[in-house]
Amino acid sequence: MSNRLFLPLLLLIALIAAACGGATTETAEPANAADAADAPDTTTAAPEPETTTTAAPEPETTTAAPEPEPEEAQDGAATDPADDLTDEPITATGVDGMEIYEANCARCHVSDGTGRIGPSLLGIAERDPDQSRSLGLVMNGGGRMPSFGSDLSPEEIQAVVDYAHDTFLDPAS
Repeated sequence: MSNRLFLPLLLLIALIAAACGGATTETAEPANAADAADAPDTTTAAPEPETTTTAAPEPETTTAAPEPEPEEAQDGAATDPADDLTDEPITATGVDGMEIYEANCARCHVSDGTGRIGPSLLGIAERDPDQSRSLGLVMNGGGRMPSFGSDLSPEEIQAVVDYAHDTFLDPAS
């Protein structure tokens, strides 16, 4: 092969090796020892890849809160906090159905449930014993009744329906 083709071919190989991330690129060896001493070192080594290790995160541990000790009564006997429950209905979320009714419903149904713009709610428990119709009307509205599904939480809607069903009893009964 002639020198005219050898040098471009060698450069092409070097370029391809460099582009591909070749580990080592070498040039042709000098013809004699004198040329070797004067020739620059063109050997390049690929860099060593860095290795890192990361420790796994420590697992979180939780401890359960200790059970509260029963309170002692005046006479030294232990009492159970459950004994202090009253007969008043308490919702799990503490939502007050009467407050919600007064703030959202009384302007149409009046505070005593007799109705003004909206119909009377007296006897609603007898008309809708399983509360499904009442829940649907408060949630989605209907007729002139506005929807409260985007203004009240499901717990608040349940609380106001419970309040209406427990408060506005049929006057005939």
